[in-house]
Amino acid sequence: ETVSVSYKTSTEGGTVSTAYRLFDNSLSVTRSGAINSVMVFKAGETHSSVYEIPPFKFDMTVTAKRLDHALSESGGKIDLLYEMNVGEAIKLCKMKISICEESKV
Repeated sequence: ETVSVSYKTSTEGGTVSTAYRLFDNSLSVTRSGAINSVMVFKAGETHSSVYEIPPFKFDMTVTAKRLDHALSESGGKIDLLYEMNVGEAIKLCKMKISICEESKV
């Protein structure tokens, strides 16, 4: 089963479109616009890509330490612990995503 969620945000550099896709116990996060990146998370695996904040580009790797999720048709949560290496900077990161059904007004 594949679950996809997307949204747009405004930043100092412009608009960023973000799409999350959960599939085969993996999570992909794709950003485009003022920030461009593709990150793929699967526990114990490392993914290499480019992180771009125009006009700058950086080599990046992400290694998922833990990926837990509990999703249903009405929403749920994704809990991710990962190590990010951008250039020479290494950082341990947490990402918690809550997804809820859009209310209809």
